Amino acid sequence: MKQILSLTLLASTLAWPSALRSDDKPFITTQTPLTLLSVNDGETDIDWRKTREGLNDREVKTQDSITVIHLGPNHPPITKTVYGTVPSSILGTPTMAMSADGRYGIVANHGFRGRTAVANLIYPKGIPVTNEDIRPGDLSRQKLAPPLSNMLSLIDLASPDLRIVDRVLLDDGPIHVLPHPDGKHFVVGAMKNFYVFRIRNGKLVEISRSPQDHGLPCFWINPMGDRIIATQGNPGDKPARIHWYSLVDNQVRHLSEVEVKAGVDTKLLNVSYILRISLDGKLA
Repeated sequence: MKQILSLTLLASTLAWPSALRSDDKPFITTQTPLTLLSVNDGETDIDWRKTREGLNDREVKTQDSITVIHLGPNHPPITKTVYGTVPSSILGTPTMAMSADGRYGIVANHGFRGRTAVANLIYPKGIPVTNEDIRPGDLSRQKLAPPLSNMLSLIDLASPDLRIVDRVLLDDGPIHVLPHPDGKHFVVGAMKNFYVFRIRNGKLVEISRSPQDHGLPCFWINPMGDRIIATQGNPGDKPARIHWYSLVDNQVRHLSEVEVKAGVDTKLLNVSYILRISLDGKLA
């Protein structure tokens, strides 16, 4: 079934499986081993599934899934997809990050749906949907993907079954997660806070949380790792605003709002969210 994919591509230093037979069919190779991590939002299938009456089918019938693709210099792509272990919403990007050594993937999921096309869907009966539905002991299960949970999932990308080794529930809506340029920390932008995490012994450890009151964030970290630029607000409501933050000693502090310069023929919209910073740190 067709799905919308969000991709993260990073070099990996994982041990690689022995080369597969190509059977003389062409395939893509890379000069060095690479790992692709994709999260696939099952809710998006309502965009093309119809009822007998020709209306959009509001019942969710596809599980969220994760896909990992290993590329290398001497073997065809090695692909693995697992359903129902990681909740993932594409309302926000990037929703995932990868550790510097390629061993772990982190996926952020939030329960915010607002007035979007995926608001008020009908989920299968008997499954956890929100944080409140998760019972003691559920977090250790592999098959657990509450679609409206506020959750961080840690995936062992080296394991054959893409095992979930840790989950963190937040009383917040984690929209984005990005690796810090130092290769050790991860920054999570949520609706009420910025969080800094590290991976220690296969677990996500919260280092800090910094309150913010500017709304749902989409953000990027500058190459030096000491500044964050974020577009924030409430999608579907007023135009987004751009905010500039410092990131020092694992604490995020608001510095200023970035305005559109007078005379520049552009304006911010209520969908102006995805942004990037150039590699030299001079432009965003």
